[in-house]
Amino acid sequence: MLDSLHEHNVLLSKICAEWNKAEADIKLAEQVCDQVVIPSIMELRYAGRRLMQAMEKISKGGNAAEAVALLQDACFDCHRARHDAIDAATAQISVTLKEAVTRLKHEAVLQAFPKYSALMHALGTVRTNIVDSRASQDVRESLYAVVEDSHFPDLVSLFREFQTSESTMVAIAGRQRIERLISRAALFVGVIALVAGIAVPCYFEFRPKEVPVGIFHPPDKRAPG
Repeated sequence: MLDSLHEHNVLLSKICAEWNKAEADIKLAEQVCDQVVIPSIMELRYAGRRLMQAMEKISKGGNAAEAVALLQDACFDCHRARHDAIDAATAQISVTLKEAVTRLKHEAVLQAFPKYSALMHALGTVRTNIVDSRASQDVRESLYAVVEDSHFPDLVSLFREFQTSESTMVAIAGRQRIERLISRAALFVGVIALVAGIAVPCYFEFRPKEVPVGIFHPPDKRAPG
């Protein structure tokens, strides 16, 4: 009985810690996605249900092993909530970065935010782990390792730095766009000047010569009247 009570207390403390971590990750994900991460909320809901079922068994002196299993399930649901939050946020970050490069060009993004390569590397690592773990979401140790090793708060912090550079990126992209337009205009004018420089001399060189009047039809020399 004492052993079961101790195990229950250990699991309850673990659930509390994991629930707090899940809430923190969900809050970060919602800030990134600018909307509620429903899958994560649902996982916490399942965790709460299993927690209540376990507490009921414990309070009524029910099967200790069943109570332990329910508490373990609740803890795992917290891990899954974190996993879904990280999945949603990193997917949104990926879309945002792709749109930025497409609209503003890589040169402007990199010039305004030198840490762009580091951000892409961190994002790629987390996304790869998340995608790989989808096939083994029921493997608890694997899933827990993914969420713990993701360094999710650090990734979100780096992404926020990227977001604060948006106005600088837009300004640089606008300047680069004008420079490209000027360069193209100069090239166009240069081509026109080159063509004109070749065409004008050729025109005067090869244009038809005027035939002097009287060469083929000499003027009439008869005296008038």
